[in-house]
Amino acid sequence: MNQAWPDWHLYLINDKSTDDSLALVREHCQDPRITILDNEVNLGATETRNIGLRAAKEEIIAFLDSDDEWHVDKLAQQAAAIAAGDDFVITEYHYKTKNADHDITYSKPYLQQENFVKKQYRVCFSSSAVRRRAFSSSITN
Repeated sequence: MNQAWPDWHLYLINDKSTDDSLALVREHCQDPRITILDNEVNLGATETRNIGLRAAKEEIIAFLDSDDEWHVDKLAQQAAAIAAGDDFVITEYHYKTKNADHDITYSKPYLQQENFVKKQYRVCFSSSAVRRRAFSSSITN
């Protein structure tokens, strides 16, 4: 909610969590930019993302997993790259493990297939954004 880029809409999808998180979200997330969806059964991460994709109408799609956080300028940077003509943007990111902090960086301006296939860059769903038209035909079903 603290993104520098204010033109966002969050589709928060409950995939049949067994704790009280859905009630907590409904009580505390009153921002009109938030739409809460509740799966009737547990569908798993992939199908739950597809539920969100079908509900979303925005031109830029970005994912945020429940255990991740975005830097305040993440969406602004990605929206600027998409406005400049890119269809898919992956930003660098930082993550923590029990033993250490890790920065995932990529020094080239574009992620090349060879680097991705050889696992020379780790991609996290929460670090990506895509222009809707780049994949819209695959999410209409």
